Amino acid sequence: MNHERRKDIGFRGAWPARLRIDNGTVFRQPPIEHLSENRYDKRLYRQPAFHNRCILSVSANCILIEYRPYLNTDLPGIVSVWKQQRSHRAFSQVMYNDLFERTVLSKPYFEHAGLIVALRDKAIAGFVHCGFGPNELRSDLDYSRGIICLLLTLPIPEQVELCDGLIAYAEDYLRKKNSTSISTGTVFPHSPFYLGLYGGSNVPGILSAHHATIDVFEAHGYSQQSRILVMQRSLHNFQAVLDRQQTVVRRSYRIEQDQDPLASNWWEACTLGNTNRSVFQLIDRKTNQQRGNLSYWDIEPLARNWGVRAMGLFDLSIEVSTRQTGLGTFLAGESLRCMQQQGINLVEAQVADDNLAATSLFEKMGFEAIDTGIVLCKQIV
Repeated sequence: MNHERRKDIGFRGAWPARLRIDNGTVFRQPPIEHLSENRYDKRLYRQPAFHNRCILSVSANCILIEYRPYLNTDLPGIVSVWKQQRSHRAFSQVMYNDLFERTVLSKPYFEHAGLIVALRDKAIAGFVHCGFGPNELRSDLDYSRGIICLLLTLPIPEQVELCDGLIAYAEDYLRKKNSTSISTGTVFPHSPFYLGLYGGSNVPGILSAHHATIDVFEAHGYSQQSRILVMQRSLHNFQAVLDRQQTVVRRSYRIEQDQDPLASNWWEACTLGNTNRSVFQLIDRKTNQQRGNLSYWDIEPLARNWGVRAMGLFDLSIEVSTRQTGLGTFLAGESLRCMQQQGINLVEAQVADDNLAATSLFEKMGFEAIDTGIVLCKQIV
């Protein structure tokens, strides 16, 4: 390129090095602040589609930024980014190569193209991970609803730019998978990855403490879909509710506990198959029919942050025809008492803030809200 061409686009200063991607195409991009158009001069630089290859750009500070799908050799870099995140109660401080491989990469539906990494001068500086929830039968993936499961970057000057690029390529990947909407963060059962590594008893979207991440997604057109209350209950001196209604219920129903039950469907086997679980069933004494159930799991390795033995409460359900009769209180109270007898110190539950019946039940059991998760959503074409 000659000097007359430089003058034509209003560029001053030395050009950055030539940028090549794997198919041999050459791209050049001058520093953003010197460009005649808002972000770049389209005559010189055109961002190609993301088709399982590396994409190169230059940051405003002339730092080479590369976006590409995950490679097997990237695992140490991914773990390094994880370990450099700010400490938080709901973010596992325990992380190493084998753990990430066992809890994330080994999932049968994991795709390399769905885990997109950003490299700053050839070193991994961030990543975004996309996935999908189950269909109604929980027998396969539902591609119509894409999920951005996690977005992490290093605290560097190019952090916002990295987030913008990662979100753009994540959306491109999900669009090619025929998704019509995208959710940020995951909520059970739409939690394909990171259960036990982020959130707590479930993955409650993006925790409100991570407001910077929420701001980035809102800047990309995402809007709030729901709020999830994170509630905890210490089992020290726990006592189940005992009143006239509960006395009547106790005469008509019994509780059965199933330790380490078999998975009831494909999705449960994929997401909870390697956890220690207990399922409590509410049984009618007269008919021996099940009227409700409630599940717990061990929240590992995240619970190690808390320094106590903890269990996560989830999937509480009562048969519709028997609701509002105290059965939920009986099932929750008896299961918590059993957890207490087994040496569990803390139980966490998560519930949508508009689910007034479940919120009232947990408050009755002595649970207190300690955090809030935000689920954001965006419709795409």
